[in-house]
Parts: sequence; C-alpha cells; structure tokens
Amino acid sequence: MSEQVKLWIGGEWVDAEDGATFDATSPSTGEVIAAVAEGSRADARRAIRAATAAAPAWGRSSAFDRAAAMRRVAASIDRRRDALADTLALDQGKPKRAEAFDEVDELIAYFEMAAADATRAEGLLPPSRTGTPSSGRRLPPRASARLGSPDAWRTRISQPAW
Repeated sequence: MSEQVKLWIGGEWVDAEDGATFDATSPSTGEVIAAVAEGSRADARRAIRAATAAAPAWGRSSAFDRAAAMRRVAASIDRRRDALADTLALDQGKPKRAEAFDEVDELIAYFEMAAADATRAEGLLPPSRTGTPSSGRRLPPRASARLGSPDAWRTRISQPAW
C-alpha cells in the first residue's frame, strides 16, 4: 500500500472520527493503492461546522482576494499536473494521455474561470473593497462616503455616461 489518504477538514488533513478506512484499488491491476479515510455523518457534520466557522472571514475578503485564492489553487494543481494525472490513471484506469491529463487541465480551467467570475457580479466589475481593504485597514470616513452604499456601484457602472 503506497498511501494513507485523510479527510480535509478545517484546513488540515484528519482521520475519520471513528478511524474507518477503505482500500482504493486499481481497476487495471487490482493492486491496493491507498487506504482512504471513510467519512461518516459525524465527519460531514465536523466539515460543515468548520466551513461555517470559516465563512465570515471568507465573506469579509474582497472579490479580488477570493479570486487570488482560486488562482493559487489552479497554480497548485498545475504544478502537480503530472502526479495528479498519474493518480487518475492508477485509481480509475484512465489512459493518461487520452483522458487523465485532459481531466487535470479541465480542473485547472474551472478554478481559473471561478477566479475570473469572482470579480464580476451580474457581468459587472465590483469595487475593489468590501468595507475593509485586503490590508486590513479601514477606509477613511470620506473615502467610504464617496463610495456610497455597497450597491451604489451597480448604478454608477451600469448606467452609461452619455
């Protein structure tokens, strides 16, 4: 067995709460390629609690910060492209050149598209702040007043100047 695969919960790799695992086998050879943590309802609840706890900070980040995070995910996948294609070929029996590399490339494209979409609302570009710039400093009162309500940008951007 080459690997122990854990669950990603709350920003860290963890075992299933009850320690349960199952063997992942290669459909091509029947070889056990990994022991995979078998998540339970308790693990799903743990993941939901972690996501709920993380949501306020994610929501306070600017659209541009969220887009940058998604671009980092795409870049990380791209750096691991060969290893991920190898894993797909081994785990699912996919031909590497005909399918596995294409699947990894498609995953990269999804994150790149999500990053681009994160900076647009209804096809419009939102302001580059969400009340607090990514530096964490508050905007001066006059700057906040000039920007107006969070929805004011839609009217200003969507109405032509002529």
